[in-house]
Amino acid sequence: MPASKALAAIIRRIQATHRAYPVRDVVKLFQNDDSGMAVRIEARKEGADPQQIFQCRVCGMPALSEAEVAEHLIKKHLADYFDVEEVEAEAPKGNFPCVARCGLTGELLGPPNHHSYAHRVQEMLADRFPGMNEEEYRRHIEMVRDPEVVEQWREQCKHRRVFRRKLESAAKVGEQKPEEATVTADSSAEATPAEEQKPVAPALERHEAELVFRREIMPGLIGAASHVVCPATSLKDLPNRRLAAVLNASFAEETDPGRRFNHRPQADGSQPQSRMQRNGTLFAAVHAAFHHRGLYFFRAGDERGQEFVMASQPVPLDVDHATPELRQIAQYVAEHPSCPPKYLIEALNPDNDEEKTTRLISQIKWLVEKGHLVEFFNGFLSPPAPHPVFKQNLPKPKKAAAQPSPEVAAAEAAEVAAAPEVAASPEVAASPEVAASPEVAASPEVATEPEVAAAAEPQAEVAAEPEVSVEKESDNA
Repeated sequence: MPASKALAAIIRRIQATHRAYPVRDVVKLFQNDDSGMAVRIEARKEGADPQQIFQCRVCGMPALSEAEVAEHLIKKHLADYFDVEEVEAEAPKGNFPCVARCGLTGELLGPPNHHSYAHRVQEMLADRFPGMNEEEYRRHIEMVRDPEVVEQWREQCKHRRVFRRKLESAAKVGEQKPEEATVTADSSAEATPAEEQKPVAPALERHEAELVFRREIMPGLIGAASHVVCPATSLKDLPNRRLAAVLNASFAEETDPGRRFNHRPQADGSQPQSRMQRNGTLFAAVHAAFHHRGLYFFRAGDERGQEFVMASQPVPLDVDHATPELRQIAQYVAEHPSCPPKYLIEALNPDNDEEKTTRLISQIKWLVEKGHLVEFFNGFLSPPAPHPVFKQNLPKPKKAAAQPSPEVAAAEAAEVAAAPEVAASPEVAASPEVAASPEVAASPEVATEPEVAAAAEPQAEVAAEPEVSVEKESDNA
């Protein structure tokens, strides 16, 4: 389902621009951004005691047990309620024959006889190895009996990390307005004693801060219900693998139309073949939300065309009570549906008058705002209709075939008509090689002189009729 803030922003944009947007493209805006989606999770109703789903009230992360939410709060939100500081401290005193060292990272954990050793092991499990149990981790701990390593651990303990609980007064300081924070030198001098008297929370160790967090803060941060609504951003790195697998499968079906199938049984009880659903749950939720806010839906071209959504239903312009320019705009768009405003302005303002261009742009905007023209998301304009015409791109102009001029056609025909015949060619007749060639003389295919002369007569007749020859050539051209 769409997130409320993202949905409100999309609806405001549709209402402000007065344009028509494809519904499927709008749904893709939610699918491509996790912050724009929310997920509703319902527990199964089995038995007398219905199951519950637990949720972190800070980020909305769902879980199947309260322990999963508690672990998540300690790991992700402890810093939201405690400030971490680095302070200088004295080195531990005492006799420490050995010091424990992590065999996986090489970090010094401390001597086993020091009170911080057990807490340090728990910190390593929580921060560095959350998927490992304590018994398995202890097998990777080695004891080092080197005085230099022990001294290195003493120097390391001089730099401590302490936790101080954030106070409500400190949080209000960050919300102070800029004009209230601007003070004069005298007022700042007067405020200095008050700041010195501000209470400071005591310094705590990590395990002490976790104990305070679990007792005083955590109970109000864990919710439980039969169904929860959580943002999609909170579903990353879920601690429960079973819940993560179910949600990942749902997201895959939502974003991949080829995986959405309907397995409803038929009326006779037989199992039908898988039939793909056209729309997902997110599409249905967005469609219902737009309908609830009073937006208008229509299909372009015909009843099976692409579905669009816009702020309000378009109404035709009353040409009897409209100005001449408004009538011209409405008439041109009716004659050229799905036309860009650039072509409309060029047609109504061929002289490219700047004042008239500005006036036409203002009138087109007024017609769109009043619903007398349908403006699509790409700026194209169409007249109001049950199924307005929509074209994604302008058609490319077709190049006309080049036609030869009559003078060129007549000249080419005259050249063909005046071409010399082979029989009348003096070069061929006077050629000694052709005359003396026995193959040519004996060839039955070579015509004798009377035959060539007889064949030349009809050709001469055709050549004497230039009008007929020109007509044939012009037809061929």
